[in-house]
Amino acid sequence: SFAVQTKIKLKMKKLFVFISACLLSVGITSAQDINAKAPAAKQEVKKEAMSSKCDMKNCCMMKAGKMMCIMDGKEMAMDKEMTMKNGMKCMPDGTCIGKDGKKMKMKDGQCCDMSGKMGDMPMHNASPAKKEMVKPSVK
Repeated sequence: SFAVQTKIKLKMKKLFVFISACLLSVGITSAQDINAKAPAAKQEVKKEAMSSKCDMKNCCMMKAGKMMCIMDGKEMAMDKEMTMKNGMKCMPDGTCIGKDGKKMKMKDGQCCDMSGKMGDMPMHNASPAKKEMVKPSVK
């Protein structure tokens, strides 16, 4: 009787371990599938929200960690909230709130024109990289 109970307990343990392993592998596989699809969806949203360039004559932009406002080509520090034509609000700390309530923090090089389109500053306005090259001396 004791031997029979031991065999039954051993079979139940093996069955429990097998079922647990199956459930764990199914859970891991489904979690990987969900994570694989998520980045692509985020990239599509980002591409739609960001245009390639801003109207640099009238916009607000993040430059060297500070929000700057450009009006008629004159650049000045942003000291108050600005509301764009599409209802987007840009704050002096770089936070932009869309009409739908979605918040976004601008990063260096990003700008928002007066129509409310977000984009990147054109490359000719970015700080130029050093072009000096040191030639190695040959002896």
